[in-house]
Amino acid sequence: MTQATVFHFPDPGLLRDNDLELVVSGTYPGNAEKGFVPEYRFDMVHAVTRAVMGTLDLRVGLTEQLKQYGGHIGYEVAEAHRGHNYAARSCRLLFPFIRQLGIQPVIITCNPANLASVKTIESLGGKLVATNNVEVEGGVQRLTSVYFLEVDMPLQEQVATLEHAMNAYVEGLRTGKLELLQTLFWGDGQFCVYVDSEEKILCKTFSEVLASWVETPDPEASGKIIAQELIEGVMGRVTYALTFHGKYYTDYLLLYLVDGKYPF
Repeated sequence: MTQATVFHFPDPGLLRDNDLELVVSGTYPGNAEKGFVPEYRFDMVHAVTRAVMGTLDLRVGLTEQLKQYGGHIGYEVAEAHRGHNYAARSCRLLFPFIRQLGIQPVIITCNPANLASVKTIESLGGKLVATNNVEVEGGVQRLTSVYFLEVDMPLQEQVATLEHAMNAYVEGLRTGKLELLQTLFWGDGQFCVYVDSEEKILCKTFSEVLASWVETPDPEASGKIIAQELIEGVMGRVTYALTFHGKYYTDYLLLYLVDGKYPF
């Protein structure tokens, strides 16, 4: 007998954009026999008044039916709060979390007559792939458009700032994306660790260590920048904390001047 895989709901963290905040109001486990997939329910909350302005559902995984009608994301904005792009802004707030969950591409569906929803999806970069009559509950046929949405940022954009570089580093460790890690590190650059038991520093090139990182990704990897220091005329030094496969590291990243400017 095959045991069903239980989905553990990761914490999406703080999701806020000026006056808009997404707050998890519920999580719902999947049930393969009943055609249910794991799902988050978010409230769109006004960051100041705490008024609930709408809801957004994020489904992790899809059935064949949901691929045609429902998709990964469904949203509803209360009529009194429409006109502020809350639906599109809510979706964008979720993009980093969606990447963390490994959802690619994101599928969003809507009635083609719902011009507001069409505009929202297109503003997110959604690409129309099909419009069909789909049978829903009770045998009712509904005309439904299906959009694919890629949420990966271009690699160069991901490493454009120091914060993005740190996030890209962690994303590479989580997903095992070799091309992302290669964007960050020179292949012949040195990766060095101090080995307490041998009382010496061991160094390898990044070309050597990246392969091992890619082979053993850690979906729970995390990192943050602790400090930045300018070493005048030569380079910048960034101190960061990293958790990878349950081990905690504090390390330095040395960044050389580019066109006479520090990279942060």
